[in-house]
Amino acid sequence: MTPAAVVQEAARVGVVLRAVGTLVVARPRAAVTAELANAIKQCRAEILALLAGAVPPPATPCWSCRHCRYFARPARLTWICAHCHPPVTPTEMVWHDVATEVRNG
Repeated sequence: MTPAAVVQEAARVGVVLRAVGTLVVARPRAAVTAELANAIKQCRAEILALLAGAVPPPATPCWSCRHCRYFARPARLTWICAHCHPPVTPTEMVWHDVATEVRNG
């Protein structure tokens, strides 16, 4: 599995990956399968490099259209509004939805 595929798979199953020093921390732990944990371990250095260049997911709706769904390419992790700029290949993206309390607040 490529590092980008590992990040994409983690996002697909609802696991958030963070870099903490030289470690890749995956939360929630209960959602991490043995296969995913092994893939993270094998690609740790590359995943750390991806996460180092990552922009954190938005905490607020899009400033332009007020929609709350964003996507990013796993190799780059720069968040883009899915409503303003729909992706060409949605299955190859990492997705993020702004929390409900932020949307309605």
